[in-house]
Amino acid sequence: MNKRRILAVAMLLAVFSSVFAFGITSTTTQTAVVTNVKATAPEISFETSPEALGDPLGDKGVWAQEANMSLFVADGNLSEWSVNGATLGTVTVWLAYDATHVYVGLSWADATVDSDVSKWNKTGLYNQTEYPGDAMWEFVDGADDVVEVGFHNGTVADLWVWTASNRTADNYALEIDVTGTPDAGTKPFVANSNYTAGQRPKAAINGSAFTGNVKPIRDNSWATIADYTTIPNGTMYNAWKNTTTTPSGSQTDVEVGWMHDGANYYVEMVRALDTGNDDDFVIDFTEALDFHIAVANMDIAADLMLDTTAYSVATTCEDAAISLDPIDATVTESLLVTGEVYDDYDGWSLMIGDTAWEGTWGTAGPAFNVDVTEATGEFSFLMLFDQWDMPTGAHTITLYFTTRYNGTLTASASFTVDDVEAPNIEGLVDVSTRYEDGIVPLSEDYVVVTVGLQDDHDATDDLTVDLYSWKDDDVALAEPMVQFSPGGKTFYANITIEHSDQGIYHNYTYFVQAWDLSLNKATSQQYTFTSAPSVEVITSTTPGFGIIAGLFGAAVAAFIIKKKLE
Repeated sequence: MNKRRILAVAMLLAVFSSVFAFGITSTTTQTAVVTNVKATAPEISFETSPEALGDPLGDKGVWAQEANMSLFVADGNLSEWSVNGATLGTVTVWLAYDATHVYVGLSWADATVDSDVSKWNKTGLYNQTEYPGDAMWEFVDGADDVVEVGFHNGTVADLWVWTASNRTADNYALEIDVTGTPDAGTKPFVANSNYTAGQRPKAAINGSAFTGNVKPIRDNSWATIADYTTIPNGTMYNAWKNTTTTPSGSQTDVEVGWMHDGANYYVEMVRALDTGNDDDFVIDFTEALDFHIAVANMDIAADLMLDTTAYSVATTCEDAAISLDPIDATVTESLLVTGEVYDDYDGWSLMIGDTAWEGTWGTAGPAFNVDVTEATGEFSFLMLFDQWDMPTGAHTITLYFTTRYNGTLTASASFTVDDVEAPNIEGLVDVSTRYEDGIVPLSEDYVVVTVGLQDDHDATDDLTVDLYSWKDDDVALAEPMVQFSPGGKTFYANITIEHSDQGIYHNYTYFVQAWDLSLNKATSQQYTFTSAPSVEVITSTTPGFGIIAGLFGAAVAAFIIKKKLE
């Protein structure tokens, strides 16, 4: 290091403190409050704040709107619906009623129209002694798009089924009860099976009581099968047959129409509140009702029943709302986001997004769920700004309250996050542990010191890192540390070693300081190591040469004196 470098370092150390003149001591992490960020009033916006805020969140399931549906046509065109539909699972649902009828609109995503019915495949013959004239039949799954809806009043249910295949009629839904048994009247299909209870052919195959004799009863021309033993193996018959007969009786209660636009299905149904049929119940929206719904894309067509989900029916709908409590214009280590939401329908969700998360999570939109106390509608979300996902600087948070009937309501606030956190020293190498007894051998004239660092938001590129080291009682010198790789957490620098030829061991002391752009400083503890001398001092108990020479000279002098005396 040249004289100018030493002088500059000495001046820098004098600016830091006079502590170096008396020896460096280990310090803890220090912080400096940033004062160069001008605080501005936070911007807060939210859409509505009704009196219902603070009330318990509701548990209504689906809204049946009382409306004038005189222009309604069951054709799959949903333009008659003037209100938002409710997302129930994967299906968007509209319900309405007037003095005489109930109306249902449905939409769900499906890119293809699938209408393949299931089949029977002959695979062999049974033991003819035990089952004379009987053959083995495999049930081959179909791929039929199906939707099932209906109402339940707590005692009886009326369920309506539509299929993309010809298992149901083009303009009427099949009506069944909770057991799958069809209502009275002519049906548009016949299940091709000798097991007809509930029209569930595959249920028969899976039932142990029917193993060995469940089979189709007609061929594809719809002729009755007389001899099963002569049918070649691999012969396949449809498990369902459309009779082309117009439904009648209770099977004409529910009119249906549908459309498919290459991406979505649109289905509409309408039924009289009171059909006058004994196997239907009068739908009364002044009483407790559940609405049932299920959709199956490419159903295996084993039967005409789906496992439905029930939602309680309500005839009123209040406005949903969200309110965000005020927050400080400038925050430091953390921010507790609080406020209130209200919706009288179940199925809502509340999420939070932050513009500063764009680089971390790939989106500034909704990223995390927010906890809500359902008894009051109060919510809270704790943001910790010393975490990796929390950069400093400008932030705008947005709460996204997705409701069943009011769409997504939002509330936003802008603020600034000051950087008051010092960098974090995650680890500094102890050089002495590399060498026996902590002594650097003569073969090495420098040592490498590495340190792991992290700043707010996992940042490292904004850090200034210096390695301070000194020999014995010399002045401390600063060496800039550099990253092993751009953006990496590991920094390194070298300490040059002097091996004395005076037989002297030198003690080296070092530590690291890191500064961020806001002048927050972190200081590591100190470490020491020793350098070996180039020439060692060898001590011995053998008399020195001078002593031996002196004794020899004394002996010679004594000998001469003795001669002269003689």
